[in-house]
Amino acid sequence: MSTTTTAVSPLPETTSHYRRLASGLIVPKTQGQRTFVAERLKFPGFFDSCWESYGTDKPSQAQPETLADVYEQTKNGEILDLLTSFHKDPTKLIWTQDQALAFIESHPDWFKNPDPSVLFPLEGSFVARVLRRGDELRAYVLRFDFRRVWVAELRYRLVLPQRTV
Repeated sequence: MSTTTTAVSPLPETTSHYRRLASGLIVPKTQGQRTFVAERLKFPGFFDSCWESYGTDKPSQAQPETLADVYEQTKNGEILDLLTSFHKDPTKLIWTQDQALAFIESHPDWFKNPDPSVLFPLEGSFVARVLRRGDELRAYVLRFDFRRVWVAELRYRLVLPQRTV
């Protein structure tokens, strides 16, 4: 099974904060039942306790196979700055947790040590931050309104679903 396609993405090649690294990565269809909390053992390096305290352990709807684009950060900004560089309403750019988990499983090459963290905007106005240190994956969660400047020099990656926004 191919994990990429040659379809043309409706998302921009660059924004004020990002440049596209890859396009057309296939995320398999999901049932919407898996959550990061339920799959916490996949992240033995670290699992952020905020996944539970923020109440994120909620299943979602099944989703069809979806295409994804991966971007690299090029300019400093807070999470909302980064997401709104694509669309004024960042909730138009979200994944279900099951889809993010499916991407992590289907595209392990994006999680090689010491590559940068990979960000996934999620339902509920959360962002998953996933990275590998040594042989182990780590999973953090942040709210869209988290007030921290993400430094472009660290080349954070952002995975977005290909949707017309």
